[in-house]
Amino acid sequence: MDQLQGWAERSRSLIDFTRTAPADSAGNPVPPGPVSPKPTNPDAVLTVVSQVGPTVTASSSGTKPAPSSKLKTWEMDWADGTKETGTGAPPTTFNVHVYAQGAQDVTYHALLRVVDKNGRSDTDTKNITVPALAGAPVDCVLGPKVYGAPIIGTCQPSNTQSVTTPWTRTILVQPANGGAACGPTSGVEVTSQACVYVPPDPGDQRVLTKGDLTWLGTFKSPAALSGSGNVDRPYFTLRRVGGVLKCLWLSGPVGAGALRVIQSDYPGYSATFASAPDSLTGVRDLGNGHLAHCKNEDGSAKSNILYGGICWDNRNNCLWITYGDSYNAGGVLADPVLIRGDFTDANPDASVIAWSGPWRFKGSAAGTPATPSCSQTQSHITTVPQAFGDAYLGGASIALGGDFISQSSPYGNNLWAIQTTPTSSTPPHSGVSGLGGTVATDLQAVALLGGDRFGHRGTRPGDYITEFCQGDISPNGDTDPTSFTRGALTGLFTVMERSGASVWIDWDTVRGVLFLVQHGRGHIWYNTASTQQCNHGVIDRYSVQGPESVVSKGNGSFGLGSPPQTVDDTGLAYGSGPDQELALYIYDPQSFAPVTSGNIWQVPVADWTYLRDQYPSVVVNQAEGEYCIIRPNGLAADETARLIMVPCAIILSPTWTVGFYVNVFAVAP
Repeated sequence: MDQLQGWAERSRSLIDFTRTAPADSAGNPVPPGPVSPKPTNPDAVLTVVSQVGPTVTASSSGTKPAPSSKLKTWEMDWADGTKETGTGAPPTTFNVHVYAQGAQDVTYHALLRVVDKNGRSDTDTKNITVPALAGAPVDCVLGPKVYGAPIIGTCQPSNTQSVTTPWTRTILVQPANGGAACGPTSGVEVTSQACVYVPPDPGDQRVLTKGDLTWLGTFKSPAALSGSGNVDRPYFTLRRVGGVLKCLWLSGPVGAGALRVIQSDYPGYSATFASAPDSLTGVRDLGNGHLAHCKNEDGSAKSNILYGGICWDNRNNCLWITYGDSYNAGGVLADPVLIRGDFTDANPDASVIAWSGPWRFKGSAAGTPATPSCSQTQSHITTVPQAFGDAYLGGASIALGGDFISQSSPYGNNLWAIQTTPTSSTPPHSGVSGLGGTVATDLQAVALLGGDRFGHRGTRPGDYITEFCQGDISPNGDTDPTSFTRGALTGLFTVMERSGASVWIDWDTVRGVLFLVQHGRGHIWYNTASTQQCNHGVIDRYSVQGPESVVSKGNGSFGLGSPPQTVDDTGLAYGSGPDQELALYIYDPQSFAPVTSGNIWQVPVADWTYLRDQYPSVVVNQAEGEYCIIRPNGLAADETARLIMVPCAIILSPTWTVGFYVNVFAVAP
């Protein structure tokens, strides 16, 4: 028993010993060491051995399979579209690789991948930065569009309104070394939405009348306009620069260095003709770069230019010029007529204006054959008030008129609004290839009032005959009475009737569209032995009793064939009265066709007068021995000073020198 118990104790001691943790020399237990996992995957190692510019040498040294396995395949991806592959282990050193260089530094993520026989794989990646090639083109890179708050347009009569959303883009990479330029970094996207149209309320505005105008006096053009030659068409408009009123003129005569845009300060006026102040201060010669844009329909240069008018557009900060043929007897109606000049006043004089165009137009007038051909759009231009343009014309800001192409075109007062105002980047007419013309660039025009070429003449109230001229619609030829009185004369425009200037007034208290018209007094005839035909010789006249305007009179076309003669024909015999004079017509724009949905031929005249009948001192003082050449090519207005200005070319006898004088009218509050 004692032996058995001793054996058990010795066994228990042995068991306890085997369970005792190892100890250090001090008897402290030592924890067991980590257990190394058995490798199961291969190991890919990629090393860049060397790099010189785009040339790279890489190695796979250190790449190995898992224990008890072998590598089956490998792939070296240089990340530029080039790959190397093989079986077994990869080469210790790969083929030298040459990257393509571009305009910028580029970092490639090269990758080595190995797969063992068990399908297990491993990868290793190295970043390789390839430097840019010196002088390589750098293309512009733009960021995405960032949209701003939309701008909601005025509701139109069509019950739609525009939604204009501005956007911007940031330039991420600037172009360099001839790389692709950046596109637009800002712009707008225009859509439309439904709305309920409410016609505008004219409020306290009244329609302007001739009684609202008071003649104040005249002033002279700058000397730069009165050189040699015959300056017989007064092209004139007004603008403000820093709040200061300026005059813009288109000089003459036709020829080298002529037809220049001249700017001068407004000099004020004098009620005494002989004391009219000169426009001698602030004169800037802005050149005649517009001549390069005076093209025909086929792109050829226009050789017989007749300028219609010039107009300053404050909203677009530009000058508009209309032009055409001096005598388009062939009736070509497809020529462009409009040029735009954008101003940068801080530039030197010769580079103030950047010209663009020319443009021509398309459109129709309901119930008429009228179209915005060059003959109906080349004579004058005016700006359209923004409220009216937005309400009735889809945002139009300019309107053009014209009445002169040959003896068969006395349209009277007409006006076409250009629905989308051309900008400096609007391509010119397609035929003008040398100026960047493209296909289908004719701009849409909307008819406001007017007539057509043959079937309808412009109507004129009072003081005329109802007969048509020979060669037009029946009856051909007219009766030949011995005299007329004012009350008996009513009818239509004929071949020497010209509507040559317009200006649109939309001020706080008054509104109206004014036209300056050249009229014949009585009936104008050729003076030949065999016949007296309605035409444009303006030699023989029927006498009209009553006070007459100051007009040209002589033995040649337009009355320029002989020195001035007496102009008051009161009580004078048949054939001795004046032949031409200026009249002023006023229309209410609320009566225009787009407002009333009416016929453009039936827009009523709100008021009219011969200038000398209403304003006896206008234009010239006959006691000084001067008279006015009738050329209705200028009307301008300034709302700030409440002034309307009417220029006229003056011949001074007996020297027959030519210059511009401008009549200044105040507009009643």
